[in-house]
Amino acid sequence: MRAQEKKIKGFTLLELIVVVVIIGIVSGLGWTPFQNWRSDRLVRSEAVKISGLVRDIFSQVQRGHYSFVQFQITEDEDGKVTLSSNGMKSEKFTELVRNKYNPGGDKESFHEFDTRCNDKINWDDEGLNSDKLTVNSYEIDEDLSLAVPGKDSIVGTVCFSKDGSYYAAGDAFLKGTSLDAQAIEELYICSGTSGCKIDASGDTLQKNFFKISWSRFGNIGLDKLLNREWVAQ
Repeated sequence: MRAQEKKIKGFTLLELIVVVVIIGIVSGLGWTPFQNWRSDRLVRSEAVKISGLVRDIFSQVQRGHYSFVQFQITEDEDGKVTLSSNGMKSEKFTELVRNKYNPGGDKESFHEFDTRCNDKINWDDEGLNSDKLTVNSYEIDEDLSLAVPGKDSIVGTVCFSKDGSYYAAGDAFLKGTSLDAQAIEELYICSGTSGCKIDASGDTLQKNFFKISWSRFGNIGLDKLLNREWVAQ
């Protein structure tokens, strides 16, 4: 007897087309949520890194490793944004504190709030060129934006001392001058490269909008803007 031939039936062209279309539809439906999740994850990760950088350098002055520290944002000609931290040990800090006046009788820049935290300070350890674990630096992802509230620039500095008495800010983080000078204590980060802006209603067109905040006594905060309200993270 001859063995019965098996009938092997494959997919028709129409069936293959239907399967491909279904896969395309399912993939399309899932792509946008995936992109939103990925974008939120990226911004959140960078926001955590920034708040961690500020928290870490502030903790170094509280532990007594440094007497004066700085959080700094720089931007090069190509638009590359770098965040870094710097530290000054007690010997150099004590010398700056003691030398309050110059030979002409005017206060040294270190003893004025609006000039204390400038880029001319000679730090013992700088995050940009030191391998010590007490200071750090890193570049912001090019697909993200930073912003300082009320300022067009993000290049600036914030300085901390142990008891808050020598707390100061410079450049983008400084508002006012002389006796009226104050520190801006917030930094925004969001998706996209068009900047992070909040309108008069408290809303924003950017997605995944985070805020890093601090005070002269530390109090480092991380919040996300949701439905026009800041929600602690």
